[in-house]
Amino acid sequence: MKKLARLAHSERDKGHLPIMSMGICHIGDGQKGGHSPTMLDNAVRRRLEEEMLAQGREMKELSLAAGLGETYVRDALKRGRGKLENLVKVAAVLGKPPEWILGFTHVSDVHASGGNAQTRKDAVIRNVLQHIGGPKELSFDTAPAYGPPLDVIGVVKGGDDGRLVYNGQVIETIPRPPILENVEDAYATYVAGDSMRPRFKEGEKVWVHPHRPARRGDDVVVQLYPEQEGDAPEGYIKEFVRYSGSKLVLYQHNPKGEIEIDRKLVKSIHVIVGSLFA
Repeated sequence: MKKLARLAHSERDKGHLPIMSMGICHIGDGQKGGHSPTMLDNAVRRRLEEEMLAQGREMKELSLAAGLGETYVRDALKRGRGKLENLVKVAAVLGKPPEWILGFTHVSDVHASGGNAQTRKDAVIRNVLQHIGGPKELSFDTAPAYGPPLDVIGVVKGGDDGRLVYNGQVIETIPRPPILENVEDAYATYVAGDSMRPRFKEGEKVWVHPHRPARRGDDVVVQLYPEQEGDAPEGYIKEFVRYSGSKLVLYQHNPKGEIEIDRKLVKSIHVIVGSLFA
């Protein structure tokens, strides 16, 4: 982060780029480990808040999905405090590329006004993003990679009771979010039906951690054993409540209420760690 601050100040001193035009303002080295906090300008905070609201995301959930402390997004929005490399992680969870944080939706936007100043600005932005952990050859069309792509498992249909029927096929791959970096067997799937609305909307992709133990309040994918060998696997997306004797107790939002499943029918319970509606 010190390199980032030196780079930004150097470019400002050359007259190439005011620090605040990048959406950050260096406020000195941090107390621990030499990290440098930054103050986020109103444009960056507004951009983050508007996208978060548009996707129906919550601050704590978004912070955790980015692999950060649970108050990170709240501090960024309310206090204007945040490290730029962490904002890039939040952008990735929102399905946005790194330059989106700086206010550009595509590399062509950087060159929109033409001229040498824009060319220098483009170079500065690329250097900044590289100094905060981006690849040496940065693509302005993709979010940073946090491991191999994530397989999206297809859903054939959703029943009236919220039961999902999976086809077991990988229908697409998507960028892996930071919270699933280095997690083996992680996957994504689609929400079908309205039983978890407003928590999840139909068509929303959910990111699934297959090895994290479920705790009360966690959203989970519950997979059931097929009734007959060879049948398509079935399951639910619900909120984990508790085990009660021989029953697994889950909660759904629409209509509100608890449902019970015989534990002998449950093949697996996988924790949902984030989602993307796009």
